[in-house]
Amino acid sequence: PPPPMPSAPPPPMPSQASWSNGGLEPSFKDLVERFANQNDVPFLPKPGRSHEGLQVYGFGAVSVVLNQSQQLLLAQLGDRWAPVSLEQLLAEHRTRSQGRF
Repeated sequence: PPPPMPSAPPPPMPSQASWSNGGLEPSFKDLVERFANQNDVPFLPKPGRSHEGLQVYGFGAVSVVLNQSQQLLLAQLGDRWAPVSLEQLLAEHRTRSQGRF
């Protein structure tokens, strides 16, 4: 009889440790965090702060909340919370940070 065929090694498992939701796709928070890191902007939760039941984060000088179910990013602009894009958020952070250095 012919020798048995060697079995192919299993495909490598994708790393799931890098995503906060443990899945194969990055969560909305992961995407915002990656954008912050790429632009050297701190992105950290603000303990004890929430808006409409959502955790408030500091994106550099701007307070933000992430509505993951609606894929919506809200920034505190003055006395209101408004939807912003990542680019708008970065611009707002840079505007606020200019006077601090």
